[in-house]
Amino acid sequence: WLKYEQSVSNLSLELTEQLRLILEPTLASKLKGDYKTGKRLNMRKIIPYIASDFKKDKIWQRRTLPNKRNYNVLLSLDDSLSMSESKSISLAFQSLALVSKSLNLLEIGNLAVIGFGDSINKLHSFDSPFNENSGAHLISNLHFNQTKTNTKHLLETALDMFSSLNSISNIDNWNLHIILSDGICDDHQTLRSIVRQSLEHKIMTLFVVLDKRSDKDSILNIKSVQYEKVGDSFKMKVKSYMDSFPFDYYVVLNNIEHLPNVLGMALKQWFE
Repeated sequence: WLKYEQSVSNLSLELTEQLRLILEPTLASKLKGDYKTGKRLNMRKIIPYIASDFKKDKIWQRRTLPNKRNYNVLLSLDDSLSMSESKSISLAFQSLALVSKSLNLLEIGNLAVIGFGDSINKLHSFDSPFNENSGAHLISNLHFNQTKTNTKHLLETALDMFSSLNSISNIDNWNLHIILSDGICDDHQTLRSIVRQSLEHKIMTLFVVLDKRSDKDSILNIKSVQYEKVGDSFKMKVKSYMDSFPFDYYVVLNNIEHLPNVLGMALKQWFE
């Protein structure tokens, strides 16, 4: 894990600054101002207070300006065999290290990580701090050998996790779900419906397509066959796979150095 963190150390600083500009602070934690009552004495005001015969009594500070970000962030990593076949494992771990390190530097709030394929593997919970041991735990529990990628189950699980967390905290947080996967998934119409439902619960789903395939086999060049009814018959149409991709917010990544910019652009587009 340290190897992956070190390989993206400069990029994590770049991503942190991108996110700092986009993700507005939501919680007031810094003390500021001159008040007659408050949380803490402003020591610079004590001498003028005494010199004024105790008349200049606005010597207290309060928490008034939000400076801390309180977002719930879920990172979901595709643990299926197709990730190994598409040579995306190293890029996946680099992306995971980069995003988690940046979110920690930004003190983003709550961070959880799950692996998904046939089943869901909850690797790191929202209520635990993410550190080097957490990263090592992820690597030792992701094997990229699951034979299916059940994206529908993933989205339903994420919706349940965010809903449970928000009901416990009783705070109206923004929720961000970042999926790291090779992008191959079935039943696009059902997935699109769950993504819309998630958005209604203030859950933004951002899909990072890890595409380390050759240009010929790139997801951007995959075709899908669809049958559309024309009159009394069905006509076959060949379309780009990405034309029906069920996630409105997605980026295609083949080089880790591009992640800070593409991730920043996608999030900025959503918040605007």
